[in-house]
Amino acid sequence: MKLIQLLPFVATLALVACQEAPEKKAPPAGNQAAAQPTEPAQGPLAVYEGKTIFDPVGGESFADNDLASAAVTVAVRNEEPRAWVFRRNTEQRPITLRDGRLLAHGCERGNCGGRNWTILIDTFGAVAEICYHAGGRSRWWGGGRAAAERPGPCPTP
Repeated sequence: MKLIQLLPFVATLALVACQEAPEKKAPPAGNQAAAQPTEPAQGPLAVYEGKTIFDPVGGESFADNDLASAAVTVAVRNEEPRAWVFRRNTEQRPITLRDGRLLAHGCERGNCGGRNWTILIDTFGAVAEICYHAGGRSRWWGGGRAAAERPGPCPTP
């Protein structure tokens, strides 16, 4: 191929290379957090992100961790939901990080729509909220307070 025949191709490549990169548009309002890079979670419970509450990390599961179980005990004094959130014969989803807190979700086998729960806990194990959905209602506990009903199901990962 002659140099003359390559000139249009080379010129086109040069023009493309010199053009500025397309302008990135800002994310829509209300979605600003998605545009920000996220930092890895800190705190001793952060190691459970991506695990279920019964998957061991360093020989200890989230459910058996003293910080997690103590925070759940302080959050909810009612025995029934506290028993359900750590029951082993249930369906579990991996723990996720949402708004700086770990979200652990599980449900009754074969009845996830009828009975499910969520533990929201900071990664240091200091503060937890528990949502327990059964009988068509979602009840929330936190800080040892009495349950408060909120509309809708418990949050899921």
